[in-house]
Amino acid sequence: MELRTRLLQAAAYPLVIVAMAGLLLTGVVQHTMEEFLFMVQDWHLQINPVLLRLLEWNAAAPWWTFLIPKRYHAAPVSKSETLDHEGTMNRIEPAHPPYTDDVAARLEAMMPAGVPPIGLFRTFVRNLPMADAMAGWGGYELSRRLSLTMRDRELVIDRTCARCRCEYEWGVHVAFFAERVGLTGAQISSLVHGDASDACWTDERDRLVIRATDALHDRADLDDDLWRRLQGTFSDEQALDLFLLAGWYHAISYAANGARVEPEPGVFWFTDVVPYGDAERARTDARQPSL
Repeated sequence: MELRTRLLQAAAYPLVIVAMAGLLLTGVVQHTMEEFLFMVQDWHLQINPVLLRLLEWNAAAPWWTFLIPKRYHAAPVSKSETLDHEGTMNRIEPAHPPYTDDVAARLEAMMPAGVPPIGLFRTFVRNLPMADAMAGWGGYELSRRLSLTMRDRELVIDRTCARCRCEYEWGVHVAFFAERVGLTGAQISSLVHGDASDACWTDERDRLVIRATDALHDRADLDDDLWRRLQGTFSDEQALDLFLLAGWYHAISYAANGARVEPEPGVFWFTDVVPYGDAERARTDARQPSL
């Protein structure tokens, strides 16, 4: 029996080493694929549509995640807080194919290569001069030219959309970017139902972004104390980007809400991240991996 135990232990060591190496490799592959997708999107590179869809699928739901169970949120709730998901909600009917040449060109420029246009963009092109005018600024806000980090950017967008009760745009950004920027389930819940004082926010930079976004939403201004604290962490360029980013996503929220843009399939709703107390947030963060 002792000999058998030793043999089993001896055989297990290389298996453990191989397993650890495999986990490390999958993480490297995942990061490399995400970086390549960022390049494709930022530089509007033309690549094989099948490869593009694989890259987007990997970013939205990485192929190796069966190894690590994810807890995006607490027990799901079937109904939204603000909208009836059943039936057609659009107040302004989006454009549908076949598109005219000018509409097709604008939609192609607004989306990554080979990706079908989302409903919000198909709604915007109903007013094509407006959509043309928006393109440059919208592209800047989501590009690497923005001086804020991607995490800063997504905190501003998610919090602004949540405060504006814009489930459409909030859901799109959570589905596509929350995991990339390391938001936990507790933090996503806090962005909808909580505030910067919640226990899940342990980084002062995150707290400042949320407080500044809230101040802009509530008062269209920052008081002197918050401004001094912001200056201690963010450059003037970053502060300006934060102000305009928050304003831009107020405009996006107004348009998506007012037009009742029909939801994209498979996105989250506010009620998918139910509120819970600070103590529960702390416990959840301690036991769950980042999204």
